[in-house]
Amino acid sequence: MVDDKRVLDKRIMSDIETTIG
Repeated sequence: MVDDKRVLDKRIMSDIETTIG
């Protein structure tokens, strides 16, 4: 569960970076 949350957070962060960049 913790790993899933971590992966999800990382994915969201990457998505945000792509949207901003």
